[in-house]
Order: sequence, then C-alpha cells, then structure tokens
Amino acid sequence: MSDSTPFNEALALHQEDRLQEAVDAYRAILTPEPENGTVMLNLGQALRRLGRAEESEALYRQATEQPASAASAWYNLGKLSVSRQISRKQSSYSRRCLPPIFSWRAASATPGSPATR
Repeated sequence: MSDSTPFNEALALHQEDRLQEAVDAYRAILTPEPENGTVMLNLGQALRRLGRAEESEALYRQATEQPASAASAWYNLGKLSVSRQISRKQSSYSRRCLPPIFSWRAASATPGSPATR
C-alpha cells in the first residue's frame, strides 16, 4: 500500500472481505477518534455484512450526530430498516406496492399482453 494510514489499512481489509479484521481495525481508529463519522459508517457497514445489524444500527445512529456523515448515516439507517423490515409502515407500503409491480412484470412478460405490444 502506498498510503499506509490506519484508515486506508482498515479500508483495504474491508474491500478484501476480511471483515472481522476490518472491524478490529476500524475500532482501533475510533479509540482515539470517537467522533469520526466516516469510520463509524465503514464499521457499521462491515458489521452489517457480518450479520450484526444491531451493532451496525447503533453506529449509524451515532454517525447521524456528526455533521460530515449525517446524510450517509441516515441513508444507511434507511437501508438497514428496509432490509430488517423494522418499520410497520414500510412493510405495509411494501405489501401495497409490490403486488402491482409483480403483476405488471408478469403481464409485460406475457406474449400478446398490452405491455409487450
């Protein structure tokens, strides 16, 4: 690595799917820099990929308090919420929305249907 900062090393581990090692490296960075929102986000993403959604959510929520990372943190919380189907409103919306989408796709794949003409 040309730039061997702790963050770049952690990021390289993350990109190589050496996720637990990346988690350890990100945590080591947060010890002296507990308000580093970028590291919180990356750590949260690595934890999510390891199936540790609760820990990931906690880090995303912390990152929302850091101005530089707040928008990305809210976005990641939204993605996590959808994937975990936390919100009743979102799952209710999905039930209302998905059947029509799938009906449209099925119709568009049916020869002779209006969608394929």
